[in-house]
Amino acid sequence: MRVVGFHIDNFDNHLYPDLPQNRLIPEFEIKEYCDINNHNIVSWFKIKSPYSDSDIYDNFRKLISKFSEPDAKLALVLIPDSFHLANDIETLARRVIRIRSLGADIRCTNQEYPDPFQNALKYLSFYNGKNFSNSKSSKEIIKKAYRGEVLGKIPYGYKSHNGRLVIDCKESKIVKMIFKWYSESSYGLRVISKLLNQKGNRTRRGKVWTPLTIRSIITNRSYIGTYSRYGIRITSNHDPIINIDLFNRVNSLLNSKNTSKKKYYKSTFLLSRKIICETCGNTLSGITRKRTWQLQNNEYKSKIYRYYRCKSRFENVTENSKFHSLFNADIVEKKVKKIICNWDDNFISNLSPVSIKSYAKEIQDAYSDFAKTFQNYAMSKENISHLEKTLKRLSEIRENKNVYIDEPNRKIYDQIFSPDIQESKISINQIISKIFIQNNKINVIPYL
Repeated sequence: MRVVGFHIDNFDNHLYPDLPQNRLIPEFEIKEYCDINNHNIVSWFKIKSPYSDSDIYDNFRKLISKFSEPDAKLALVLIPDSFHLANDIETLARRVIRIRSLGADIRCTNQEYPDPFQNALKYLSFYNGKNFSNSKSSKEIIKKAYRGEVLGKIPYGYKSHNGRLVIDCKESKIVKMIFKWYSESSYGLRVISKLLNQKGNRTRRGKVWTPLTIRSIITNRSYIGTYSRYGIRITSNHDPIINIDLFNRVNSLLNSKNTSKKKYYKSTFLLSRKIICETCGNTLSGITRKRTWQLQNNEYKSKIYRYYRCKSRFENVTENSKFHSLFNADIVEKKVKKIICNWDDNFISNLSPVSIKSYAKEIQDAYSDFAKTFQNYAMSKENISHLEKTLKRLSEIRENKNVYIDEPNRKIYDQIFSPDIQESKISINQIISKIFIQNNKINVIPYL
């Protein structure tokens, strides 16, 4: 495997007294790791000073630039520990996610904490200075990990018995089926998830299978009997569902299909959580769908469609799911703005926009949510998408810091029609309480 080394060059052990004293200097440790695992080092990124945040950032930026080149060959990024990549947990999370979004991966050479997220909980701090590894609960969790006991989310296909993982006969059949389909047919993640759903199979939580859940199955080493928690890896810890040869074959095939990353279209939905489903009363969320078709001249054409959809259309799917709301987002947003545009001055003056939290309170709440989600993700209790959402929320609050002030009704109202989509969304959230759509008639309910 190709490897890129990334580390602080002139490292000062006194900065991190919890580090084992028998650790090699960073460069030698990375080289030794590669020798043991038959990896090939293709380049180095060395930070001159452990005290320079800008030096770490400059090297990280160069690394991302290298991986983003049109003909870039991806590699495994090796760091001795999390603090070689970032000085705090939030920055570490953003950088690891960025590296993985490009199709590369990152790992620590620290034998006790090879996972960068778990490593960060050991050596880095959140903004309030709290370090998870020093807490009482953390020490108890790590003791259980050394014994190979069940911690966090139990992998699909297994169940807990006296604190140990044992095979669930019913679920394990589906796990075997997934590996068989992926290795012996031309089925991809999307086709496999569709086949499982058509057969009436559901995830443990009763939800439909998705390409993401299929991917999480075929990349999970728990199915070959390996236990991994908090940097502790125990092979043959429990009975395997899949043999190691099949696991390696499937993951080799998966990696060969992921050489190029698709670019996904992102869109801001002005009315998310405002429109009410006429069937169940849930609020609607925005989704995008890309449609591609072939023209008579054999050329392909594609278009992005935006919708507001009730989650009941795809969660716990039944015959009645189709009756839950689904609307074209572009049409609805245009009509809602037209309705708001017709409000007169007297009506606008009587609006009661919801008060926005102070910036300090908003950022504090968002960061607390991030910190909790980060810890849960490191313990395999959360999905990476949840962590990404908390980071996105932090960014949005910081980018819109100037809106955390009291403003007159007219100004908030006028901002709804701003070309700045984020500014428009903030004002809509302040003024609009609910939106009902029935028989193509839209009823906008403001805060009064």
